[in-house]
Amino acid sequence: MKQLFSPFLSFPHGWFCIGYSHELPPKKVKPVYYFGKHLVLFRTENGAVKLFDAHCPHLGAHLGYGGKVTGENIQCPFHGWCFNQHGECNNIPYTDKIPARARIHTWPVKEVNGLIMVYYHSQGKLPDWEIPELPEYTSKNWTPLSPTIRRKSTTLAQEIGEGSIVDTAHFSCLHPYTFHSIKGEGLTINGQSLSYKMYPEYNLSGVAKILNIEGKTSIEFTSYGLGCIVVRSCSQSLMEIKTLTMFLLTPIDQNYIDFHFLVSIKKIVNQPITFLLEQFTRNSAVQTLQEDIQIWENKVYRPHPLLCEGDGPIAQYRRWASQFYVQDSATLKIPVQQS
Repeated sequence: MKQLFSPFLSFPHGWFCIGYSHELPPKKVKPVYYFGKHLVLFRTENGAVKLFDAHCPHLGAHLGYGGKVTGENIQCPFHGWCFNQHGECNNIPYTDKIPARARIHTWPVKEVNGLIMVYYHSQGKLPDWEIPELPEYTSKNWTPLSPTIRRKSTTLAQEIGEGSIVDTAHFSCLHPYTFHSIKGEGLTINGQSLSYKMYPEYNLSGVAKILNIEGKTSIEFTSYGLGCIVVRSCSQSLMEIKTLTMFLLTPIDQNYIDFHFLVSIKKIVNQPITFLLEQFTRNSAVQTLQEDIQIWENKVYRPHPLLCEGDGPIAQYRRWASQFYVQDSATLKIPVQQS
């Protein structure tokens, strides 16, 4: 595939997931790589999560390999330089004279819904909006929100958002064993968030029939920037079945994103049915997403797509998504097809 200049001149800015809170205990140091940059993620002894540029300003050692947390500082493994939570060097073991420029760039991070989120902006601007807390995450009436898919994927965050949220025409064509038909309506834009409702008719078989999932179903997608999509589904049948799923889409470099898909369901009084329903939800999602992934990872991005009636509000979605790109950033080379 020929490499052409993409219409996206930067990684999208916004909040992106770089880890799970329970996987980063106090004093843990972890090397990570996102947005084309080597970074170091760590938690201080008092529990604060920090993300720094990875390399020490002294002689360039990577703090993620051999670095350690001492109190609220991270210490370089090479010469023992220590940096506080603000990235400032506050101790050098062999001198009292600390250079004025001895500091490391820090990134805005926040823990919400059991996730470690970082705010990325190609011009270094600070966040002016937040990812909301999900009431389902803290409710005892819902199963734990946990990942079903973790994948390094050759696509763009916007492609997955566009294909999952507003491209209603693809469902019955690409997923005929799952969807008979689907109706979309009610696109709502509120600044950095976008919501869209769908009403599917399923092709039912197996466990779905056993659970009698054949009543009216509504699905609401809400995208918070391009890195976090929350999906709430409610099916009315012999019993009310509610699910919460989440797409987490974080750019790694110009070719790959970190793609995670999480699932939670509202508990039913009968625990075995809750377990069965959760497994059914996860398995169905994996099957459907595998069909999507094959498309996403092998398609090209059409800057000027040939749209027709019934395609869904793709043009409106793209206009909304354009706010997350900075036009004067270094150009990324991403595969697109010549028209």
